[in-house]
Parts: sequence; structure tokens; C-alpha cells
Amino acid sequence: MTTTSQATLIHTIERFIESIQHREFDELKGCLAPEIRFRALVPTGLREAADPSGAVQHYQRWFAGADHFELIKSEVEPTSDRVRLRYRIRLHDEDGWALIDQSGYASGSDKIEELDLACSGFRPVSPPPKV
Repeated sequence: MTTTSQATLIHTIERFIESIQHREFDELKGCLAPEIRFRALVPTGLREAADPSGAVQHYQRWFAGADHFELIKSEVEPTSDRVRLRYRIRLHDEDGWALIDQSGYASGSDKIEELDLACSGFRPVSPPPKV
């Protein structure tokens, strides 16, 4: 059963993913608690931040430079006292086309207080089919 606090957190995480989708970094920052514990395991190592600005800087570094950016899939699901999240992005930047999958767990109440992510890294892919 989802508690009121967890339902609020789920809504915040959905806004967080929507902010990633539109690369609205100020909105992304607004989803994070002032003293967030952000940890992301990426292929090159661990990325950490203890405040919203530091966490958002990682997202800007990863995604701001893309000239094509598409959220392909996202999932948000309660798991006991945390919420599982996952999103997959296809983008194009100076290095070509890539697929990125990030998944993890968050906790908090009206804001995300802890976010632990694992990232696939930028995996090379073919361009999407032309419609």
C-alpha cells in the first residue's frame, strides 16, 4: 500500500523525470531537498553531490549539450520505503547517437532527499528511424 508521503514522493519523482525530459534544470533542482545525498555510479566512477546545485551540474554535464534529446521510456514504482525509478534516453551530441539508461532508488517526502543511481553510460546506437 502506498502512503500519502510516498505518493507525494512518487509525484515529485515523476516531475523530476519530466524535467530531465525537457532539460529544465531549474525545475530539476526544485525537486531536490536542500541537503540531498546524490550518488550516481557511472562507467567512469562514482559521482556524488550534497546539494541540489551539485546534483544538477551532473545532469547538465551529461545532457545539456545534446542537439537531439528523447526520453524513450520511464518507470516509477514504490518499493517498501523507497521508490524505484528508471528512464532511458536517446540523444545525439558531438560524439554521435547514444542510448543512456539510468535506474535507481529515491527516498524523501515532498522533495528527493536521497537518490542512488546506476548508469549504463553513453552506449553507441544507430540513429532513430526517420518518420
